Amino acid sequence: MTEARATAGDRAPGFLAVQRAFAAHIRNPDRHPVPAGVDAQHMAVYARLVYRNIEGFLARTFPTARKALPEAHWHAAVRDFIDRHTSHSPYFRDISTEFLRYLETERDVPEDPPFLAELCHYEWARTSLTQSDEVLPPAADDALSLDARFAVSPLAWPLHYRFPVHRIGADFQPEAPPDAPTWLIVYRDRDDRVRRLESNAATTRLLGLLAEAGSARQALTTLADELGRDRGQVLRFGEDTLRRLVSAAVVAPIPDPPEAVVVGAAKE
Repeated sequence: MTEARATAGDRAPGFLAVQRAFAAHIRNPDRHPVPAGVDAQHMAVYARLVYRNIEGFLARTFPTARKALPEAHWHAAVRDFIDRHTSHSPYFRDISTEFLRYLETERDVPEDPPFLAELCHYEWARTSLTQSDEVLPPAADDALSLDARFAVSPLAWPLHYRFPVHRIGADFQPEAPPDAPTWLIVYRDRDDRVRRLESNAATTRLLGLLAEAGSARQALTTLADELGRDRGQVLRFGEDTLRRLVSAAVVAPIPDPPEAVVVGAAKE
C-alpha cells in the first residue's frame, strides 16, 4: 500500500506538468504547443470553445469598445488577456471585471485608443448596475424639503473620466482628452432601466455630503462654504438639483419616523 502511494506521488509532478501545458495551450495555441500525448484535434476544439465563450461575453459587456477597435486589434487584446492575465475570481460572471483590471493595470499597447480603459469602465458600470441586487430607497410622496435628510441610491454611481466616454462611438473617437473632465451619474431607475445624467464636480460632492449630513440644507451650506460661494445662491441651485435627482431616483428623502403612540395613557 505504501509503495502504491509512493508511485502515485511520483506521477503527480508529471500530471501537473501536463495540466499546465494543457491550460497554456488553451490560453494561447499560437504560443504554446499541444501537450505531448494529447490529440491535437481535441485540443483545438477546447481552445476554440474557451476563446469563443470569453470573447462573446466580453463583446456583450463592452459593445462600444468592441466596435471602436479594428477586428484584429480586438481579438488580439482578448487573446492577450486570456493568455497573460491571472484572474482573482474563478466565476465566469466576473470575467468583465477581470478584463477591466487587465486593461487598467497590465495592458500597455501604444496602438490602443487612449480612451479604451475609461470607455470599458463606463460600459462595465452600466452592466454592473443592470445586474446588481441592491434596492432603491423608497419613493416619498411628500413635497421636497431642504430640512429633510436624503438617502443616496446604492444604484447611483458618480463617475469621473478624462474622456467623454458617453459620446464615444464609431463617429467620435478622440485622440486626446479635452480640457474639461467628464462627470456622470450612472443609475438604475424605478423601472429598472440604466440611465445616465451629465453631472459636475459640485453635484458629485453634494451626493457625498448628503450621505453624511443631517439635512439637505446642511449639506448645501457645507458645499457653499467649500466652494466659497454665496449660501443663498447654492441653496437655490441645490433645490433645483435635488428635484432632478429625486425624479431620477438618484436620491430620495428619508421620511420622519412615526410619532410614538403611548398605550394606556391616562385621560384627563
